[in-house]
Amino acid sequence: MPEKVATGPEKSSTRVFISWSGVRSKQVAESLKEWLEDFFRDCNTNIFFSKKDLHGGDDWYQIVRTELNSADAIVLCLTPENMYAPWINFECGAVDCLSKTVFPLLFDMERAELISPLKHITPQKVERQGVQDLVQTISGLLTPNQIGERFLESHFNQKWSDLETKLSEIPKRSSSMSTPLALELLRLQLADTIELFGKRASFSKNQYFAQITVDALNWVKTSLASGPDTEYLDLPVTLYPSHLVNLLKAKKPLVKAVAVVDDIEDFWPQPAGEEIRKNTEKESTRIFAFTNEASLRTHFKVLQDHAAKYNVYAVSLPKLAAENQRCAYDFSLIGSLDPLLAYYHTSGQFTKDILPIEVVRFSTHASEISHHLEAFAEIEKLAVKVDCNQEVEEIVRSVFHTGSRSYERKPVEMSAYIAINEYHTHEEQHAYFKEMMDRMIEIISSHLSETYGKENSRVLEFGAGTGLFTKRLLRLAKADVFAVEIDWACYHILEHTIGDHENVRLENRDSREYNPPGQFAAICTSFADHHIHPMDKGKYFSNVRQNLLDDAIFVVGDEFLVEHDANDESQRRTALELWHNHIIGIAEHKGQTALADLERDALKSGLEGKGDFKVSCSVYEAELDKAGLRVIDKEVIGPRDRDDLGGIYVYTIGKKQSLLKG
Repeated sequence: MPEKVATGPEKSSTRVFISWSGVRSKQVAESLKEWLEDFFRDCNTNIFFSKKDLHGGDDWYQIVRTELNSADAIVLCLTPENMYAPWINFECGAVDCLSKTVFPLLFDMERAELISPLKHITPQKVERQGVQDLVQTISGLLTPNQIGERFLESHFNQKWSDLETKLSEIPKRSSSMSTPLALELLRLQLADTIELFGKRASFSKNQYFAQITVDALNWVKTSLASGPDTEYLDLPVTLYPSHLVNLLKAKKPLVKAVAVVDDIEDFWPQPAGEEIRKNTEKESTRIFAFTNEASLRTHFKVLQDHAAKYNVYAVSLPKLAAENQRCAYDFSLIGSLDPLLAYYHTSGQFTKDILPIEVVRFSTHASEISHHLEAFAEIEKLAVKVDCNQEVEEIVRSVFHTGSRSYERKPVEMSAYIAINEYHTHEEQHAYFKEMMDRMIEIISSHLSETYGKENSRVLEFGAGTGLFTKRLLRLAKADVFAVEIDWACYHILEHTIGDHENVRLENRDSREYNPPGQFAAICTSFADHHIHPMDKGKYFSNVRQNLLDDAIFVVGDEFLVEHDANDESQRRTALELWHNHIIGIAEHKGQTALADLERDALKSGLEGKGDFKVSCSVYEAELDKAGLRVIDKEVIGPRDRDDLGGIYVYTIGKKQSLLKG
């Protein structure tokens, strides 16, 4: 390989020991060994990695000790899950590290996460600069020859991409972990925890200390012991801020939360509150509820600071309790597509002889999450948006002194985030929209004609909106149309659009539950399914299925995102922006300013998780499959010349044959 510069008499090879523990650490170490061996292939080096360099029958313990003692450099492949791993600590402490070059490499973690004694050694990340520093360090240990500095840099630039590609295939904390990896991380943490307790003299010598330790660990065990299908995890209430901060840092989820200030949550003006603020994503929304004006004034600076980072609202707790009694308390919905619900709960399951205690409950219960999502949307309408430039008295007046009157509650969905009149006027200009609706009508018309002949057939439209597709359905001969729309503002325009047309029945009802007598020859939905929250998709598709005749079809026209990891929030946002910016670009090119503005509002609602829940085709099809539905046909409407943006598709769907007799 290299241009070399002679520096002294020859000696034995430079030896590098790569230390690892755990699944991801092993993947880093293996990639590093192969790459370093290739990089220094013409140099006198020996790169030791136990998984490759130990064989059956070897005295592995003695070999490891020998390699450690003879190593010129020890590279520690550190990940968050192996900080406490016995092998990392053994290999780091088994030799006199003062006589070695110890090089910690951090994968998917920050220096602040290091524990003693590792935190006293300057680490590098497994990134370009960190690996380049490692290469320079090893090069400096080569004797008698060293690689010329300019050649070293040139050679690194040539080789780096090979290692970068391998490292990119190793899963990150911010991505969803497979079940085997998650279990491996859990096993490592539990084993390391037991190891740490065993090293503490207090644990073995003091019976009271030991009992407190066991009781503390029993929290999680007791919470899980209610059964393998439990959807709850209860933890001490004081741990909630730290758990929330860890989730915000590791997963970067959107959060929708109601925080009742100075009740249980008194941490907002404290460091914990500041950490939550710093790590909350800008599209998140938190509603702070105050019991009185004095409390709002006291915490106004906190409100302003949070409002400068993300969406912040303020509401009067008495008003909240009067208008929405069912959820007038602290709760958080963490994540957008598959959220985790957290709320405070009084639990007696941990104690026998003392009073019940307060815990924070983490829930994955679908109906609970759906209930809180709906409640949050209602609470948000009661609250006042906080502008970080507003004066305190202006906010106080808006929150506590705005007159209110009793009124009949009407269901609201799309009109909560889209200007409905503008939508009705301009939406048909949406790229590919008319072509999509025309194709849907062709499919439904052909099906009714071929399957039912001259008989009158019932057709059900879910998510009729303002009637843009409904008026096309009414042109079908021999079709009795049922059009269902939950949003009251949309329904009002729908009534006006359809007028007194015969053979149509309009319903201001919920598509997840609407189930009239009899079944339908066809069910259809246009630009509506992406408004169904992922937690409600199963319920909605099951309802579709029970309303379909056995030989009926479900025709869907909708927008779908480019394929991405649905559990990775950053990938979801990128996919949303790709699609909406494509549509915005077309609208602006055509001078359709109003449509472009509507699309920006739709993008904002999607980023904030407010009513717009577009998914990829694969995610959508998986939900259909779970509900006992099958894809008969799938047709891309546009764009037809690109597959990297997402697109508008028309699906023809039927019942699974295997379930028809069930």
